[in-house]
Amino acid sequence: MEFHTIALAHYMPWQRLGMLKRALESVFKAPKAQEFGTFSSLEKTGKPNQAVLLPAIWDSKAYKDQGIPVLKAPEFDIEPADLLQRATAYLVSSEAAQVVISEPEKASLCARTRLMRYPDLIYLQALSVDADDGTSTIAAYSHSVYGYSDLGANTQRLSRLCASLSA
Repeated sequence: MEFHTIALAHYMPWQRLGMLKRALESVFKAPKAQEFGTFSSLEKTGKPNQAVLLPAIWDSKAYKDQGIPVLKAPEFDIEPADLLQRATAYLVSSEAAQVVISEPEKASLCARTRLMRYPDLIYLQALSVDADDGTSTIAAYSHSVYGYSDLGANTQRLSRLCASLSA
């Protein structure tokens, strides 16, 4: 009987942690990610809790004017669908994101902060640079649903994504 009591005592904190995690996720609900026609049609929040990863050929002035951190995406020697699959796989495995919408060259994901479980939405769009040689690039927009500032979390997420795709 004593063994079961000890085993239960070791199990209980983890069980409570799981209950707390579920409770926080139910309080901080993620809105349904919107399906988008073009990357530029996404509504920006106007808060410093967002970041974009843009192809080098795209004009970043509109984003910078709004105070949104802008990272530049390189070109990759793979097809757009394969690039999107790699980006999505990285976000699911390394950022614990969940795929909300998945299309051949577009995806929407939801990642949650570790402690408070706040949802962050991530939109990806893979683009063909040159169809003849199979090169592509990616555009990504990551933003926090709740709060005003993310302390650079979305910029760091997109920076890690870019580094992962470049490796």
